[in-house]
Amino acid sequence: IPEPVLPDGYSTKLYQTNNTPMQHYKFTYEDSGYYRILNVGRNMYLDVRNALKDDHTPVRVWKKLNSDGQLWNVIPISTAEFGIQFEFEPKCAPGMRLDAINGGTENKTGLWIHPDNDTDAQRWALVQSSDGIVRILSVKSGLAIDAGAGVQP
Repeated sequence: IPEPVLPDGYSTKLYQTNNTPMQHYKFTYEDSGYYRILNVGRNMYLDVRNALKDDHTPVRVWKKLNSDGQLWNVIPISTAEFGIQFEFEPKCAPGMRLDAINGGTENKTGLWIHPDNDTDAQRWALVQSSDGIVRILSVKSGLAIDAGAGVQP
């Protein structure tokens, strides 16, 4: 099933690491400790749909907006076994986290925001290259956040 063509944005999902621009991100520090996260392949930003604060609101990449739905608190979580991991809290929804839908670990698992629950479905590893490009990998599945073609479940 082809992805619907949207003029302003695309779904995000987890997908096997392939190191394509659809899995490349750049973090830009904004005011007050928040980051804007650019998907290089789409030239669009990680976005909570309509800056909603409700549980299960989808996360996508979207054209740049002056919106709290595109600002993220990047929270380091230190673990003895894996070192530093991160959680992403949207400015529009304090207490929520970027989360793999239903803790999914399969290709094309979609992303949403969900209350902080201290699980690996909300933990992310950042793999940085020398040119400032970052891949965001799910700690639970090892899959990358991808904005390429495909339908989010």
